[in-house]
This record gives sequence, structure tokens and C-alpha cells, in this order.
Amino acid sequence: NPYGYLNGWAFGILPMNVLLCIFYGVLALVFIFKTVRNREYVLNLQYMIIGVIVMGFIERLTWALTYLEMNSSGGRACCPVRGDLTFSLALAVFKRSSSALLLLAVCLGFGTVKPKLERKTTLNLCALGLFYTLASLNLEIEKIEDISTHGHQTDPLF
Repeated sequence: NPYGYLNGWAFGILPMNVLLCIFYGVLALVFIFKTVRNREYVLNLQYMIIGVIVMGFIERLTWALTYLEMNSSGGRACCPVRGDLTFSLALAVFKRSSSALLLLAVCLGFGTVKPKLERKTTLNLCALGLFYTLASLNLEIEKIEDISTHGHQTDPLF
């Protein structure tokens, strides 16, 4: 490849990650500006949404930097799994988990009907989030190892 060491499939992901990073950055700035401007009407839920947007920005930034490093150095993704790749995967899983739990909390009435969830409900959400995050991270690392070993994903579950 005249542009670096990434294959064609992975090289196509690099500009997408850069564009998503820019999009998340602009979205975060606009949302923070609007939130600060209307802070007397803002719910706690909207601060959590800002957190998810900022996590999305950081996630896309780490993915773009990981792909740039792999493109310039020619390093493999797996076996052992690279540290920057593991960090990017962990951020992606954490953002996905936290946004799913935030959606679940809203479905339970948080921020719309109830200003605060009950303690038992909050503990159940935290436990569910912890197990979901750990299982998702394990699955993502296995996918990377599978793709690196076989050249494609051979997971029989999907």
C-alpha cells in the first residue's frame, strides 16, 4: 500500500474515524454551549448526555490515533493484542455501555418523571452495567484475535 501499512479495509476506516472525531467535537462544543447558556433549565440527564458525547469524542480520537500508529509502524493488531488497541476497545465498550444504561435509566423514569432513581434500582443498573461492560470487552478482544488469526470473523454466534 503506497499510503502505509494498513490494508485497504482498515485504511478506509482511518478517515472515517477522523471525520467522526471532528463531528463529535463540534457536537460536544455546541451542546456544551447550549447547556451553559440555558443552565437554569437543564436537567441532570443532560449533563450525563454531555458525558456520553465527550466519551464518543475521546473514543474516536483514540481509534484514529491507533489506526495512524498501525499505519505508520506496520504493527499487527493482535497476538498479543496491542495496548492502544485494547484502550480504544475499552473506551468504545464503556461508551456503548454507559449510553445503553443511560437509555435504560431514562426508560425507568430518570430525568423525565423522577429526578432520582431509587437506591435499589441504581445498584441494579450499576451491576448490570458492570457485567455488560466486562462481557462486551471480552467479546471485542476475542473478535480482534479471531480476525487477526483467520483474516475474518469466524464467531458462530453472529
